[in-house]
Amino acid sequence: MDSGAGTTLVIRELLGRGSFGTTYACDRPEIGEEVALKVLTLREMRDWKALQLFEREAKTLKGLSHPAIPEYVDHFEVDSDEDVKFCLVQRIAPGKSLQTLVDGGWRPTEGEIFSIATQLLQVLEYLASLRPPVIHRDVKPGNLLYNKATGKLSLVDFGATAEAAMTAAVSEEKGFAMGSTMIGTFGYAAPEQLMGGVTCVSDLYSAGAVLLFLLSGRAPSTMPSSRLKINFRGVVRIEDKRLERIVTRLLEPSPEDRYQNATQALEVLTGDGKVVGLDMDTSNPDTSNTSTSTSLPIVPGVLAEFGGFEINKPARPTTRTRKPSGTRVVVERVGSTKLLLVIPPAGITAGSAATGGFAVAWNSFVAFWTVSALAAGGGLLMAAFSIPFWFAGKQVASAAFAEIFEATRLEIDAASASYSLTVTATGLVSNERVGELLDVNGAVIEVNSVTNRNPDYFLKLEIGATPVTFGRGLQEVELEYVAGEINDFLGSVR
Repeated sequence: MDSGAGTTLVIRELLGRGSFGTTYACDRPEIGEEVALKVLTLREMRDWKALQLFEREAKTLKGLSHPAIPEYVDHFEVDSDEDVKFCLVQRIAPGKSLQTLVDGGWRPTEGEIFSIATQLLQVLEYLASLRPPVIHRDVKPGNLLYNKATGKLSLVDFGATAEAAMTAAVSEEKGFAMGSTMIGTFGYAAPEQLMGGVTCVSDLYSAGAVLLFLLSGRAPSTMPSSRLKINFRGVVRIEDKRLERIVTRLLEPSPEDRYQNATQALEVLTGDGKVVGLDMDTSNPDTSNTSTSTSLPIVPGVLAEFGGFEINKPARPTTRTRKPSGTRVVVERVGSTKLLLVIPPAGITAGSAATGGFAVAWNSFVAFWTVSALAAGGGLLMAAFSIPFWFAGKQVASAAFAEIFEATRLEIDAASASYSLTVTATGLVSNERVGELLDVNGAVIEVNSVTNRNPDYFLKLEIGATPVTFGRGLQEVELEYVAGEINDFLGSVR
């Protein structure tokens, strides 16, 4: 085949077929170069959209220059009596797709995955730095070629980028917004992408899904999930805590909770960035056993409303911290397969006394108001206005009662793959759970209530669809200690 510039291309082998063209590996005998040739024939086109997308992709590639993106060479047409062929030539990317390699039995080491993550984030950093930014929209194992001999990664197939660009151009030409179209691959596309909304942060989610695929050998869509968040810790264990932190953050369902650009992720991956917010979800190899933090990690940008106020929602700690001085909490590890946690009742403390006193005063006032309304002839309708206040009073009284009398015993046994949790108050069992270890997803710290903008925290053990709450009355540093012990142990036995 002769190109528009007079260069001869000798087709050597078929590389793949897509919706908008067939790709071949070709030789250029004149200069001894190997290239990739993408061909779209007029006869095979279902509509003119395919040609428009083809030309858009060529235009996009012509403006890109990065070592991880195969270089644009030429774009031309070949006319004959039988057909018209539209051709796009690029330097060929060495290696095979990550999908092909893994399907063939290859299992990369975490060191290799670390290198792949670095290269992938670097090319996404470059694409986002362009003006306007280029969003790939279909980052997946099939579009990432890896040369095992050199360790070089290449990002290919910008067809999804072209399709999105064409949709935007048509919208501008017609003067109205066209309906959103999902462009991407299920399991690798970010949640917001499935609804037609996409930014550079969406490509970061896809990058996280690719890394998870390499770590597990499984498509992310086959893993358990809750509220769009992939629960991968029960499927794969990541030894490198920095890599685990990166994957966790990249796969956050909400764009606001991910890294806001690839540069941030690279800084954390290479150890040059400050670890804050959601990055506290997993342990830092340099500080995992020496933390003396006395405040809970805070997630920037994630807000929860309590009592009319907006406060930062605490993150899930998985780092083991030093046991707080003076704590009543008992945590014991029996070998490497059993964890025993006991939280004795706190009894009457200054905090519980204050909460209890407030509960008594609150409920006394509500009772007085209710009786006064009935005595004044207001009837049941007026008295009914006090129902929300009775409910609030009950919540405060329950919290005070739990702080004083609640005791908790949790045992996790990896050898028998089981757990048992008992929560008691004044000797009476208020909650008892026994089941399989696989049902335990971990411990999180949540807000029970807010008083004068000060949140009151408690622990929630995520067990299947019915979590159990405990730990009321513990100080924040104790909650972080307990949650860190539970989550670290779960991570070590899976």
